[in-house]
Amino acid sequence: MKVLLGFILLIVGLGLFAWWYILSRLRHFFRTTTSAQTKDSDMNHPQNMLECAYCGLHIPEQEAHQSGGKVYCCTKHLKAAHKIH
Repeated sequence: MKVLLGFILLIVGLGLFAWWYILSRLRHFFRTTTSAQTKDSDMNHPQNMLECAYCGLHIPEQEAHQSGGKVYCCTKHLKAAHKIH
C-alpha cells in the first residue's frame, strides 16, 4: 500500500513539474514573439534618407553628419570634403 501511494505521489509530482515546465516555456515563447513583433513594427516607420555630398551614398537622416549645409555619411568623408575645399 505504501509503495502504491509513493508511486501515485511520484506520478502527480512529475505531472505538476511537466505542467509548470510547459507553461514556463509557452510564456517565454510568447514574450519573445511579442517583443520581436514590436521591433519589427518599429522598423516599418519610414525614415528620411539623405545623400552623402562626398560619395553619394543614401543614409538615414538620424545617422547623417551635417556640416555647412551639406550631409555626409561618416566623419571620414566630412573631413575629406573639408580638406578638398
